[in-house]
Amino acid sequence: MSHSQETLVEQPLVEQQSTKTFSDFNLPAILAQTLEEHKFTNPTPIQAQSIPLILQGTDLLGTAQTGTGKTLAFSLPTVARLLEEPTATALILVPTRELAQQVTKTFHLLLKKQKSIKTALLIGGEFIRQQISDLNKKPRVIIGTPGRVIDHLERKTLNPESVKYLILDEMDRMLDMGFGIQLDQILSYLPADRQTLMFSATLPSHISKIAQRYLKNPMTVSIGEHSRPVAKIKQDVLFVKQAEKFNTLVEQLQAREGKSLGSVIIFVKTKIDADDISEQLRDQRFRVAAMHGDLRQAKRKRVLNDFRTKKIDILVATDIAARGIDIAHIELVINYDLPQAAEDYVHRIGRTARGGAEGASLSFVAPFEQGKWKEILRLTNPEAAKEFASKFPERKGSQSRFGGGRRDSDRRFGGRSGSDRPFRSERSDRPGSDKFARFDRADRAPRFERSERPARFDRSESAPRFDRSESAPRFDRSESAPRFERSDSAPRFDRSESAPRFERAEKPARFDRSDRFDRSDRFDRSDRPSRGGDRGERSFGGRSFDNRDRRDSRGGDSRRGSFSNKGHSDAPKKAMNVQQGRIVQS
Repeated sequence: MSHSQETLVEQPLVEQQSTKTFSDFNLPAILAQTLEEHKFTNPTPIQAQSIPLILQGTDLLGTAQTGTGKTLAFSLPTVARLLEEPTATALILVPTRELAQQVTKTFHLLLKKQKSIKTALLIGGEFIRQQISDLNKKPRVIIGTPGRVIDHLERKTLNPESVKYLILDEMDRMLDMGFGIQLDQILSYLPADRQTLMFSATLPSHISKIAQRYLKNPMTVSIGEHSRPVAKIKQDVLFVKQAEKFNTLVEQLQAREGKSLGSVIIFVKTKIDADDISEQLRDQRFRVAAMHGDLRQAKRKRVLNDFRTKKIDILVATDIAARGIDIAHIELVINYDLPQAAEDYVHRIGRTARGGAEGASLSFVAPFEQGKWKEILRLTNPEAAKEFASKFPERKGSQSRFGGGRRDSDRRFGGRSGSDRPFRSERSDRPGSDKFARFDRADRAPRFERSERPARFDRSESAPRFDRSESAPRFDRSESAPRFERSDSAPRFDRSESAPRFERAEKPARFDRSDRFDRSDRFDRSDRPSRGGDRGERSFGGRSFDNRDRRDSRGGDSRRGSFSNKGHSDAPKKAMNVQQGRIVQS
């Protein structure tokens, strides 16, 4: 097996170091005590610049790299505002269930000593009745995904009139997942007098346009270069064939055994790949589990909890895990398949090196994925992209896995189709380029001139067409013989003159059953000894069966019950008199 490995040279990212402390924000005493207990002393740059603006009540657009503490940047001042306004409610919208659960944990941490403010988690995959029960308790912090929030708004189980604070977290991801229409629908329910906060790890051009529509005179806080990952992530890349990826993956995982205690996330493209690769790794005796959108919510929570508590070491996941997983002991992120969008690469590897720790990432690049990797480098490190282009020129005419022709990978990232591939007219510097020259039509024999063609057939010179006027006259039905008259035909057959029909009265009489055998002289069953148990008297129709005098058969004398008319003396006796096949009573 042959593959090449390359380590990207990352330029150190200069971050703005904050000299403030949380005590400088004049937070309520309960929040200050909670932060001190959890040893939160110095805020990160995004927190230091966002918290004062949010406490002032202004709308905010905040962008920062993943893993820099954006959740605490909006949750801490939101709780402080809720403590000041006892009737206000905060609504936090996030793209995924896992991110919603992560945000809920942050609010539970801040509200640990403030039991009066309740929270509600509204996500899909959970019982809606339980969520309705939580909403009936009038929570003041509501975290949810757009789809389930709309369900509660339409059911009128969620009161939007009290929402004074709206937070849109991971806005870029929500738009990528197609939640734009749902967001417009939710905002139509909310009051216009509110404070709106929008946070994102990246800042594409369409985010700025959306912010102009959702926010009112917003302040913008941008920390660092949002298109670059954290500088403490060591990024490596392996160029391998697609068929050799799994064997290479096993080699890399086996090389880490005994050297590191950290966990690993492996990102794949499809849900089927997640199940297949996790099963194959399980056969190799690795502690691994798969996570994707087809799993039920209870299963996803169980898998994520096992990964957090280190019951499993490896998590094979789709891009559903690229947002909202904040686990400190993740040390390595492996891109088994490159993401569909270059921005998702930043979010994937951002699962490691959380909270200032160090981490590493490893990407497998197949030959047909080199175009994607080039776009990723253009976004994250332009200088490395130039070096990559010089070492690995773009493959000409590479075949697609899904049919013939070159794989147009640049189109997925918004680049122009065909990338830098020259046209045939630009290949004159190659040997034998004359075979690509276009054929000169001037050297061809002249085409057939239409003027030299023979004239069309002139119908005017042909024999005249057949004239129907000179033909024999048509047949005249008036001169034919008269039609057959039914009146001259023979009269119809008269049934009255035929033989009379068979009269039913002359039929032979039916068989008379009265002469049959009379069953009344048959043997009387009442004189026969009866069988029975010792359960007392049982009645059958007009007779009763008495076996109360029966003794144990092993004790000697045994009397069997007999049929009698006890209790039914007035009941009429039935006689089996047969008269015309009927049973009569006498």
